[in-house]
Amino acid sequence: MKVYIHIGFPKCASSSLQATLFENEAKLKKNGVLYPKLGRQVGGYRNHTPIIKLDFPVAEYVEGALKEASSNKCDKIIISTESIVDNLRLERVQERCNTLAQNFKSHADVSVVTFSRSPSSVINSSFAQFLKAGLWALNRDEFFKSTDGTIDGFLDFFHEKWGFDLWQFENLYKMAIEVFEVDSLVDFRIQDGTDVIETFTNFVENGLSLTPSSVTNKRFSLEKLYLIRQFISQYGLASFQENAPILKGQVTFDKKIISSEQAQRDGMLLSRKYSLLLNELDTRTQGVKVFAKNDLLRS
Repeated sequence: MKVYIHIGFPKCASSSLQATLFENEAKLKKNGVLYPKLGRQVGGYRNHTPIIKLDFPVAEYVEGALKEASSNKCDKIIISTESIVDNLRLERVQERCNTLAQNFKSHADVSVVTFSRSPSSVINSSFAQFLKAGLWALNRDEFFKSTDGTIDGFLDFFHEKWGFDLWQFENLYKMAIEVFEVDSLVDFRIQDGTDVIETFTNFVENGLSLTPSSVTNKRFSLEKLYLIRQFISQYGLASFQENAPILKGQVTFDKKIISSEQAQRDGMLLSRKYSLLLNELDTRTQGVKVFAKNDLLRS
């Protein structure tokens, strides 16, 4: 038995991957791969976030997932939720992840898998998602009360809470390896042209081809993000949450009025110079890299 635990990163095609796994559930089973119904969201993104965020016993979940695999004659299980890496600094999440891995390891080999993008892409998309709905287990109310609300303030706020910079991905890999008590972590780097579905499914079952889902995670325009940031800054998070359905859904902009250059000046995006510097420091290219426990602990 083999168990693959896909933990994110945020904004790295997780929604598309999860929707595709759900929509191809029957084909996966025919090829001996289970995307468990147990612990999976009934609607929405069809991921396994309930395993991490709800209170049912993790040990009982593992027993149920193994039974589901056995009844479907599957020898591989995929668990997928980006809520793991996003919340990895929280003690409760660490405990549930550790219990999940240890109980699976009594019956199977466990692999922890991530997808990542370039540092600048992760930072820009993380800040946008943080403004919309929160991210990285950071308190938005505290952020807006204690910072200037810019992306630089966001990076400082992240460092204060996590103890390292957001672009230092290897610290996240190290945390995941320690929490799951595995020997290594597999990371796939996404660049232009990367087929996330094909990459992941071939990693799990070589030669397996799935029909991609049309589900995508809608990106907000810079104009919409400006509106959200200004609203929270002026009226507070509680008022924003009351009005979020209108601000997120019903308010629209007919044309682009904010350029990338202006967004960089106003602290909505990383400056071009900073983005280039971060991406130059990052030596990764498209492809897979295995981060070994011993190498990370020495770094």
